[in-house]
Amino acid sequence: LAPTVVEVFADSSAAAAGLQASDVILRLNDFDVPTVDLLFETVAYLKPGEELEMTVQRRLSSRNTTREVSVTLIVEDPDSAANEDGSSLIAVKQVIGGVYDVLDPQTSFEQQAEQLKIVFEAHADFFRKVQLKFGVPNSTWMTLRSFWLLCSKCNLVTPKRTLAELDRLFLLNRVRQLYPHPRVQPIRSPHEHSNKLPMEDLLFGLARLASHKYSKVLEKHLKLERLIHKHLLPFALTERPDVL
Repeated sequence: LAPTVVEVFADSSAAAAGLQASDVILRLNDFDVPTVDLLFETVAYLKPGEELEMTVQRRLSSRNTTREVSVTLIVEDPDSAANEDGSSLIAVKQVIGGVYDVLDPQTSFEQQAEQLKIVFEAHADFFRKVQLKFGVPNSTWMTLRSFWLLCSKCNLVTPKRTLAELDRLFLLNRVRQLYPHPRVQPIRSPHEHSNKLPMEDLLFGLARLASHKYSKVLEKHLKLERLIHKHLLPFALTERPDVL
C-alpha cells in the first residue's frame, strides 16, 4: 500500500509546510517510496533538523483529479514532543506514526493514540525496568536476542523463534529495515549490534499484538492493558528461567 498521510498536527513542521491529510507520499528527497516499508527505511536515515523535500499526490476538489505537490519541511526531534518535565515515555505523534495501521479510521487517530499513550505512561516504571534488564546498557535499544528472550519469558512467541513469527506478530519497523523480506530471510546473528531494536518498537509491537490478540469488542487501549497485565507484568522481570 502506498504511504498516505492520515493526520497533520497543527503545531508541526508538516502543517507549516502545507502537508495535508490524505496526501499520498510519492518521494522523499528524490527517493521513490511506493510502500510504507520503504518510507520507514528512508526516514530512518534522517536526522532531527535536517531539511526534507517531500513529493505527494494530492486529490483536488474534483473527485477524479490529482496533482503532484512538493513540500519542504524540517525533520522534528521526537523527544521534543515529550512533556515539559521530561517524564513522558512516548509522544502522541510517535504513537500515531507507529501504530496507525491498527487504529480505527472511524475514530480520531489522536484520541486513540492519546489513550494508548496513557496506558504506556501508567506502566512507565515497569517499562524502564524492562529496558534496564533487556536493553543495551546506557541506551534505549535492545538486541534482537534480548527482544526474543523477553517475548519468550512472557509466553508471546513459540520456542522456534522464527523471524517470520516475529514479523507476523509485531510488525516491527526496525526488523523490516534489517530484513526487507522477513518471511524468507534467516535471522543473522542475534548478537550483532546492527540487530538492535528501539524501545519504541517494543511498545508499538505490543500495541499491534494486543489489537489482534483480543476480542474486537475491546477498545485498543483496553486490549493493550490486558496484554500487559496478563503476559508482561507476571513474567517479564522474573528471574525464573522456566516461566513458560
